[in-house]
Amino acid sequence: MGTQFWWFYDVLTVSITVGVLYAAVQKGFNKTVFPLIGFLAAMAVGIYGSAFLKEEVYDSLFREKITATILSVLEDEEWDVLDATAEALSLSGEETDAETLHSLYEEAASGGEALPEWLTQGVCNTTEAAISVRQHSHAEHPLRETFSQAEVMTFLQRLYADQPQEAAQQLEETYYRVSYLELVRMAVFLLIELAMLIIYGIIATIGGNLDEQMHVRKGNHLLAFPAGVLEAACLLLIFAVAVQFVVRTTDGEMLLFNTETIGQTKLFRYLYQLI
Repeated sequence: MGTQFWWFYDVLTVSITVGVLYAAVQKGFNKTVFPLIGFLAAMAVGIYGSAFLKEEVYDSLFREKITATILSVLEDEEWDVLDATAEALSLSGEETDAETLHSLYEEAASGGEALPEWLTQGVCNTTEAAISVRQHSHAEHPLRETFSQAEVMTFLQRLYADQPQEAAQQLEETYYRVSYLELVRMAVFLLIELAMLIIYGIIATIGGNLDEQMHVRKGNHLLAFPAGVLEAACLLLIFAVAVQFVVRTTDGEMLLFNTETIGQTKLFRYLYQLI
């Protein structure tokens, strides 16, 4: 979807880099150093601040809502995870029924053979599909690649022991929480960057021309090059975080903003993978 436009990201990456370097060299080190300090300060505050705040923001804004949404699915009297799994497997061409799945579960729960891999994957797929109608996980990997066989067994035991609250908390803590914490950190990082740059702009305006305090004469333009490299790196990192945030929040369903398109890029994909 939109993979033919992969070049957009590489062109933008090169344009940002060349544009920032050219502007820095033209202005010289005296006029570049203070904006660079602002960028570096914003990056430091954004990186450490988002790491510090992400759990508090998630717990206050998302945790209870996500757990309640999961619980509403698990407590639905018309929905049974093994019955739904049997139906899904039958639709995909597997010859099985709900009674067989319940027997396999009861045998595993009594200490017999472990649940077969196809059944644990089926339970994960069915559970995730049922919940995603009401609450997207925004995870990079599906539940079947995240939940181990033991975790699936624990989940089923809690459901059939009439402990849906515990089962919902397990899903929230080991699956939804992980992906949402990453999204929250990216969002907080971008907000901090915006706030810090606005604050820096206000301070710079009030303080007048800070570059007048610098008196570098020899090598003024030459020294601006490494400063420009650092400034370009900061901008590219912010850009990569913003792109990944959009990709994750839209589940890669937007034109351009999807992992397939980014995977085709020659340069930008390396920045994207750093996030």
